[in-house]
Amino acid sequence: MIRTSSAGRPSSSSRAVGCAICSLIAAACEAISRSRWFRRAAPGAFGRDVGGAAAKALETRRTGAYNGFLEPIDRAKGTGHLRDDFTSQDLVVLLMANAGVVNATGDAAPDTWRRLVAHMLRSYAAPGAPPPPLPDAPPPTALHRAMVRLGRPGMS
Repeated sequence: MIRTSSAGRPSSSSRAVGCAICSLIAAACEAISRSRWFRRAAPGAFGRDVGGAAAKALETRRTGAYNGFLEPIDRAKGTGHLRDDFTSQDLVVLLMANAGVVNATGDAAPDTWRRLVAHMLRSYAAPGAPPPPLPDAPPPTALHRAMVRLGRPGMS
């Protein structure tokens, strides 16, 4: 349940928390979409081709970013914007899925990740929370190009 003002509307602090968590998650997903380094650093993509000090530095940065999400997640749940059963592990799964979509679609359908993230944020929203806007679906031809691209050697 969304915290409301005495007039029955969502309080301004409650709206701000809801917008903040959506914006924070979307910003993390956008960073992944814009940077090959972020895609490599996304959860689950770590450890295959880096080692030593670089691996430790990457893990330290990723752990710090993850920990930075914990309080906003709790605040958004407390104000009724995120479902009570949402966990930080759900965020990790979203970041992994986002990195996969970005890598799979590449330049063929570069904004596909936005629709995935919007759908996921809608699924994480508590009943009564305002859903984020849903971007248009990518054109079928763009998705077809992305699938063809994935079928090429060295692209998967």
